[in-house]
Amino acid sequence: MRALCLLLLTLLFWPSLTYAVTLDDVESDLSSFDTLRSSYRQTRHVSGLSAPLEASGSLLMTRDNGLAWMQEKPFQVSYVFTDDNFIENSPGGSRKVTKKADKPQLFQVANLFSTIFSGDKKLLKEYFELQFLTQDNALWKIILIPKNSRLKKLFKSVQLQGSQLVEIVTVYEASGNKTVINFYNMTTETTPLSDEEKSYFQN
Repeated sequence: MRALCLLLLTLLFWPSLTYAVTLDDVESDLSSFDTLRSSYRQTRHVSGLSAPLEASGSLLMTRDNGLAWMQEKPFQVSYVFTDDNFIENSPGGSRKVTKKADKPQLFQVANLFSTIFSGDKKLLKEYFELQFLTQDNALWKIILIPKNSRLKKLFKSVQLQGSQLVEIVTVYEASGNKTVINFYNMTTETTPLSDEEKSYFQN
């Protein structure tokens, strides 16, 4: 659950096509596209380990289909969220499908972040203390501090940094660990999904 909530919080906030320096402008841009493709690099700093844990891959998000997160290194695994299912594809070809009815709490978290992703600032402030900072006319940072007891068990805070796009997400976990995700090669072109991309969302 911790890893999944981290994944959802990260992905549902970052893709902002904004040239803005106000929170209202960023909020408006959160709903400005239907499809997003990106590559990512993730570095997780874990207490007690001499070196960080690194991962990389790509992701696809569409309003009609859902979210597909494909890790390529250090091993291949994918996580897919649709309206009704959570699909996990593990190394070796195993595939696990979890129905919404079987894990309603999991999907409640997903629905919460989906609403936030759509730009609902009122709901955002209901669950998080929010700080918005501008560094100059192009760069900005959003700091989210959870108010909800369930989220407090997972995160101390989440920081989003960007200019035209959100480029860095830093998650400070309640455990004391820290995860930094860098996004690059992002595109919001509304080209039709390929057959391979369509297969991500099929049970």
